[in-house]
Amino acid sequence: MSHFAFEQAICTAFDLGAPVGEITPVVSGLTHRMWRLETERRAFAVKEISIDSSGAWTIDRIERAFTPERAAFDAGVPMPRPVPVAGTNTCLAEVRRDNGSIATVRVHEWMEGEGLQRIVYGADFAGRVGQVIARIHGLAMDAGVTQAKALVTLGEDHWRSLAERVERSDAEWKWEFRAILPTVGEIEGYVDSARGDDTPLILGHRDADQKNWMKTTDKELLLVDWDAAGPVNPRHEVASLALTWSGVHLGEPDWKVVRVWIAGYREGGGVEDVIRPTDLAEFVAVLSQWFEYNARRAIGERPADDAERKRSGHRAAGVQGSAAVFAVGRAVDTVACAGMTTTDAVRCGRWRGRAFRGIAGGSLRPSKMFRLRLSL
Repeated sequence: MSHFAFEQAICTAFDLGAPVGEITPVVSGLTHRMWRLETERRAFAVKEISIDSSGAWTIDRIERAFTPERAAFDAGVPMPRPVPVAGTNTCLAEVRRDNGSIATVRVHEWMEGEGLQRIVYGADFAGRVGQVIARIHGLAMDAGVTQAKALVTLGEDHWRSLAERVERSDAEWKWEFRAILPTVGEIEGYVDSARGDDTPLILGHRDADQKNWMKTTDKELLLVDWDAAGPVNPRHEVASLALTWSGVHLGEPDWKVVRVWIAGYREGGGVEDVIRPTDLAEFVAVLSQWFEYNARRAIGERPADDAERKRSGHRAAGVQGSAAVFAVGRAVDTVACAGMTTTDAVRCGRWRGRAFRGIAGGSLRPSKMFRLRLSL
């Protein structure tokens, strides 16, 4: 192929103008690869999607997520501009690499700045993030599905089958995997308990933790990575994000940050509903799916190079910390009355995290797992 053929193919697919120089890799996310592409018009961020046709990252799902992403951008939500495939309303294009293989990519305008870290940033950041999430919720984009349908659990047969495949693999932790299945069952049972909630679902970001924000050179906060956008119960997103931004993955949440996050959300016009005992169901469901995805990638069921497969194995085994979290944190107690309403709340349940010391920061070993209990 000719020099810069990959770059030219991307530019043609998205009508970006002529490329200027080679595409260059940048620090990537947990799942997909990122590149910077300079053209005669400006710089663009190119994401190479790791398509998972049997799991979370299907072409159809990402294309559905493009609808709320574009609506949020058009409504002025602070975020990079998504670039559609030329002449279409879609976001994904298949382009040929220089080696002849096919890459599935999407494009955004490049924004200068730095990504946030998985730390507690304090009250100012928390309030600002809460306001942005309120703006997205305020768009009231109808999800068209019920919570009973939207919540995902994989089921006992799926997990047992995965355990069998793990045990046939060469993963160092393969004989420890089956021991967590009772805990998986408890977690999915909790998720299932939320299916009776008849709250209308809207379209939201669904992954607005620290890793998916960047701070520009002008100190503006931008919300990035909308590929997981989809149906969400507004209370679920409020509960999970307030805890995430208060450091639940690091240990005991900073309850002042929880309250400030909620206050920012209310000030931004967010819904006023009281948090219910089942309102972390989406959070827990997504984390368990992320764990399952990394387990499959670690044993070679997902395309990955050796380095990526090793990283996935670390995530699945907990060696590198919280990316494979299935739990809500070390001791998330009294969620409903930790500032989840503007009037210091009504106690509607008690979350108790029993130490098992955490998939959130430890390992899959049964003696170090985190059991999630709901005490009503």
